[in-house]
Amino acid sequence: MTLEELARNFVYKSDGDKDTWRILKPDDLVGDCDDYALTALYIVCGGDMDKFWEMLESKSASIAYYKLPSGSGHAVLHVEGRYIDNNYRTWFTPPHSWVYGFDFTVDRIREKMGVPKPTVQVTAKTPEKPSKKVLVGIGIAVALLGLVVLGG
Repeated sequence: MTLEELARNFVYKSDGDKDTWRILKPDDLVGDCDDYALTALYIVCGGDMDKFWEMLESKSASIAYYKLPSGSGHAVLHVEGRYIDNNYRTWFTPPHSWVYGFDFTVDRIREKMGVPKPTVQVTAKTPEKPSKKVLVGIGIAVALLGLVVLGG
C-alpha cells in the first residue's frame, strides 16, 4: 500500500470512549487520526516493523499531539521535518492555529497498540571444562615451576 492509497481510501471513524491505536490493513482503512499516523509510518518504513520501531526509538519519526482550534486533540505523524495526517492526507506544515502538545513516547505508543516492550535476554555461558590435555599441560607447568623455584 502507498501513502496515496491510504489517503484515497481512508475513512474516518472515532474510537469513541475506547481509544485503540493500530496499523490499518489495506482492506480495512477505517480508523481515526492515530491509526492514520501509525499506518502512514508503517508505509514509510516499507512495511518493516523493525524499521517502524527503530524510527520511533531514534526519534527520526514521532507521533505528535496537537490541540486543534476546535479544542480537540489530534495525532500527526512527524518524519524528518515533515508532517502527515488524516485531515490533509499529504505532507504539510501544521498551521499556526494548531498548538503543539508533545510527542508520544515509544512506550506509550506500544501501550496504546497493545504491543509489549521487547525484553532483553541475557544468557550466561557455562564455562567449558578444560580438556585433559590442558589439565596435563597445566600440571607439567606447575611441576616445572616448582622445580625451578626449589632449585631442582
